[in-house]
Amino acid sequence: MAENEVVCIQCGQPIGDPPRLNLLAEEEPCPACAERLLESLPGIFHTPYESPTEAPVDTGSGYEGSGYEPSDPGVDPA
Repeated sequence: MAENEVVCIQCGQPIGDPPRLNLLAEEEPCPACAERLLESLPGIFHTPYESPTEAPVDTGSGYEGSGYEPSDPGVDPA
């Protein structure tokens, strides 16, 4: 192992570039390596991500300007 090589804190094996899935002694995948590998893959959705702090905030009542007015719950439509 190279002196400056970055290793996984859980399994102790090299992380690699690109990340790879390392196995534990029991031949099970290392959970930390699996998570790192999944985070390195491109997303399956092709829309840009908006964090909750960047998402637009709806300040309207929901009906204003839509041309739709809810029926008065006290009036029987029949």
